Amino acid sequence: QGTFRHDWDMSHYPFDRQRLVIPIDETDLGSSVVVFEPDIESSFLSASIRPRHEEWDISDLSLEASVSQETSTYGLPESEADGYARLEAAVVLERTQILTFFKLTGGVFAAAFIALMALFLDPRDKGFFSSRLGVLAGGLFGVLLSMRAADASIGDTSRLTLVSEIHLATLGLIMAIAAITLFHHRRLDLDRPVRYPDWWLVGGAAGAYVVATLILVATAAWH
Repeated sequence: QGTFRHDWDMSHYPFDRQRLVIPIDETDLGSSVVVFEPDIESSFLSASIRPRHEEWDISDLSLEASVSQETSTYGLPESEADGYARLEAAVVLERTQILTFFKLTGGVFAAAFIALMALFLDPRDKGFFSSRLGVLAGGLFGVLLSMRAADASIGDTSRLTLVSEIHLATLGLIMAIAAITLFHHRRLDLDRPVRYPDWWLVGGAAGAYVVATLILVATAAWH
């Protein structure tokens, strides 16, 4: 019995596939004396594992014997590098549930929708600039909090995951709408006309965000 560490690669979450390996090495006598032969018929996964992890499709236990070859003689010049017996017990997990994914991204999609709704604020109103920036600032703050919570939940901050990419795409959308707001404000200061409602702008921003999100999801699912 033991507790084993695994480097969970969550880059393609929730379409991730994890191969959990427990290596068993003989490091004393060497492969010239001891080799492993797996007892495949008597090795199995406990029946209680699959009911406890319904979000995963869990493969059967696989065993593979090999010899790990040492690359050094460790300071003994007349010795030859020896090999050692190794046995690897492995199981493959494939995620089948994506409900947690929607929980982690539901807030960011709502923030994107609210940011798009800010484009419907009439730029001809006196307080439109501050109102739109207030909406965008609130959405930006919400996305940052959601990204922090998602990273803590997934537990893989060293890689750029699908959830992180969706958050970054939403941040890009909010920043683009903020730049458009500043552009409209500048045109009004110069007494130049501003189209309202600008359906081409709304449709283009929404379409670009949806397409970018679908590409990110499809790329993660493909891998």
